Amino acid sequence: MKPRLLVSLALAMAGIVVGDACTAPNEQTLVINGVFPPASLSAGGTSGCGAGSTQIASGLLDVTLAQSVSTGYLLFPSVLNKQISNASFNRGIETNQIIIDTARVDITLNNATAAGAPPNDLSFDETIYAYIRPEESAAVPVELLPADLVKHLTVSGNAYAQVSLQFIGQSNNNTIKSNTMKFTVNLCAGCLIHQVGACCAAAMNLGLCNPGQDAPVDCCTNGSGATVCPAAIVAGSPCATTDAGP
Repeated sequence: MKPRLLVSLALAMAGIVVGDACTAPNEQTLVINGVFPPASLSAGGTSGCGAGSTQIASGLLDVTLAQSVSTGYLLFPSVLNKQISNASFNRGIETNQIIIDTARVDITLNNATAAGAPPNDLSFDETIYAYIRPEESAAVPVELLPADLVKHLTVSGNAYAQVSLQFIGQSNNNTIKSNTMKFTVNLCAGCLIHQVGACCAAAMNLGLCNPGQDAPVDCCTNGSGATVCPAAIVAGSPCATTDAGP
């Protein structure tokens, strides 16, 4: 399958369907032990998009909002290397690190269609890189629902995507595979758009650094009737005398 490019590196809204992201056999060397959404936009700034600080059990993607800004669904699974350091027994050389190079993703859509999307948008290997030392963990960014898939999505009713994710890497010249995480991304059309009226003031709620997921965004209407997300002061908007801005 073709590799996927990652999005450059707030609490998530509660999902309708919950996944089992933290289940893993005790004998696993590489374990997905939690998942984090992207950071809030105010915290993430403009230099990149990193992991938020609060774990979630399921996700929420506003397809309408994501399509308007050409984003997918970005998640930061926490991955633990359970191996014990061997540097003290190996002349100071550590060989029990794990280098993750692949995220294997399989997606099943429910009450949603993706007409026109290539088949490998639903099942693919995403090329990534993560270096994890023994007995340490790292939050690894993965585009669970690619932007190319999201732009083709049409949703209705109780729509969601059931995603299976497994990390694959190398340690001591051996292939290492993580447990398979199952995660649910609930899908909606417009549910995260908080319409604040005319574009007379800047947004108070900016959403997350990967727009369209897990948190509401203040949006406004400009003088041409177009929706602007996040809300901003736009000259020519139909502002009342009590509104801030022009």
